[in-house]
Amino acid sequence: MNTLQRFRQAPNTVAEAKLNIFAPFEKEKTEELKCVIFESNKYKVTLDGYKLNQIHRDIIDIASYYGDNSFDGRTADIRPLRTFSLYDIQKHLNYKSKNQNEWIEEKFREMQKSLIKIEDKEKGDWVQFNIIEVAKYSKKLNKYAIVLSETYTLFFENEISINYKAYLSEILSLNAQTRALVRFIISHSNSFHIDLDKAMEKIGITKKKITTRAFNYNRKRILEDKEQLEKLNIYLTKKSNDDRKKDFIIDYKILPQIQIYHPKTDKN
Repeated sequence: MNTLQRFRQAPNTVAEAKLNIFAPFEKEKTEELKCVIFESNKYKVTLDGYKLNQIHRDIIDIASYYGDNSFDGRTADIRPLRTFSLYDIQKHLNYKSKNQNEWIEEKFREMQKSLIKIEDKEKGDWVQFNIIEVAKYSKKLNKYAIVLSETYTLFFENEISINYKAYLSEILSLNAQTRALVRFIISHSNSFHIDLDKAMEKIGITKKKITTRAFNYNRKRILEDKEQLEKLNIYLTKKSNDDRKKDFIIDYKILPQIQIYHPKTDKN
């Protein structure tokens, strides 16, 4: 399976979900900035441009999974290309107004201008990329087109990727904080359990950067989706009988239609 074929099957990289490329929010200010958006003992991720969030991720998911891929490989260096209508994006997002599209065009511009750098602190290697290189409208086709950047395509080629199309509509119906949590959880190839507060820290909702009040608000937004999460095999169970404590454990049972693909490796 070559890169284009794998992108058609599983267009989301596990790294993007686990390294907080897309913040667990949807209404943050969109001013340009340069900052570290993730850091662990192994990785450091720096953003130069607009802070990307779950709305950006949603739009890319919809375009990747539901867009027309018949123009794939038409670029000189054979990169993924998708055509779609902005009406269809809003339809999948279940927005009431489906013809006010300026904000979607703005999200594409933000993605074009945002440079992501991922450093492997152990190896000393790094890679940087803009996800989208071209976003344009064709009057003839009455559709928009996006072309992924060459550097992102090379990044994708070497990463584990995941297909969660069967569950995308369920994911899109959740609060932004919960969407980020779900994408993080289902990027794992095995069933597992984790403390809710620890999982929130892993997706970028960290007590080191926000107030206790803000942290509790974000936890509340996730707990609002408790019943819907069960449809995704994600179960929230209280650890204690004290109703004053919001101490929950997440149990995840791997979803049957999740598909995870590993990059092709050269055995020679």
